[in-house]
Amino acid sequence: MTFVYLDCSTISEEEFHNHFPTIQQSCNSVGINPPKDFIPVIPAAHYFCGGLEVNEQGETGLKGLYAIGECSHTGLHGANRLASNSLLESLVFSHRAALDSLKKLKEILPNDSFYEAIPECSRASI
Repeated sequence: MTFVYLDCSTISEEEFHNHFPTIQQSCNSVGINPPKDFIPVIPAAHYFCGGLEVNEQGETGLKGLYAIGECSHTGLHGANRLASNSLLESLVFSHRAALDSLKKLKEILPNDSFYEAIPECSRASI
């Protein structure tokens, strides 16, 4: 198996223990003594993009349903989504969704028969 190694040698043992007690315990359980020893790491996806495809306003394919944040897939960051990217993306898309929602609320809404036709189990949160 191929590893990359995390070098924590610039951190004192006390500081490492105080800031990362769980990581230290996990490493010690397999014979690794950070920060003296390098920590082998298997590269993996840090964040997965959500599965709900959205448009530029954060709206899904179901008109009036918006998906914001980790559950949405905007396509802006591809596989390189980092925490700061998803935070900025969430702020931008939540703002866009709010503006779009306000605009759409001014449009003609479905009549009562539309809402009455929704099965009871689906109406619980409406």
